[in-house]
Amino acid sequence: MMTARMAEQFDMFSEQVTRDPMVTRGASESAEPDKHAVPMSEEDMVRHLSETGRYRILQKLMPRAIAPFARPAYPLKGIILDTETTGLNARKDEIIEIGVIAFTFDATGSIGDVTGIYGGLQQPSVSIPTEITRLTGITDNMVAGQTIDMPALAGC
Repeated sequence: MMTARMAEQFDMFSEQVTRDPMVTRGASESAEPDKHAVPMSEEDMVRHLSETGRYRILQKLMPRAIAPFARPAYPLKGIILDTETTGLNARKDEIIEIGVIAFTFDATGSIGDVTGIYGGLQQPSVSIPTEITRLTGITDNMVAGQTIDMPALAGC
C-alpha cells in the first residue's frame, strides 16, 4: 500500500498490472482514501522510488506460469503464504483472505517451478474492524458470502 489510509493497493499478481497497477479493493464508509495520494503508473512508481536514493530496482519480476509437471531437478516443495485477518489475536480473530503460491526448489535454494496458486476471501463471523479495513483495504462487502475453497487450497 502507498499509505495506510488508501483504499487502493498495488497488486503484484494482477494480470492488469502493466496497464493499471493500482487496484481498488473497495473502501468502507469509515475508511477514507488519503486526499494527497495520487495514483501512479508502474513506471512512475519505479522512477519515484529510484529518485529517493533509497531503492534500486533491478528488474521487474514476471509471474511464472503454473508448471504442468515439476522438474525432477527440484525435488523439494515449499509455499509462500499470505493471510489477512480481522486482528492480531490468534485465539479469536479470523482469516479473511488467504493467498498461496506453491513451488519446488533444490537443496541449494534455487527455485524450480510454480506448482499452484490460490487466492480467496472468507466472510468472518463479525464485521471487519475499521482499522483492519484501513490496513488491508478489505471490506465487509468484499467478503460477503465468500468462503475459502479448501479443496482448491489443498491442491496447491
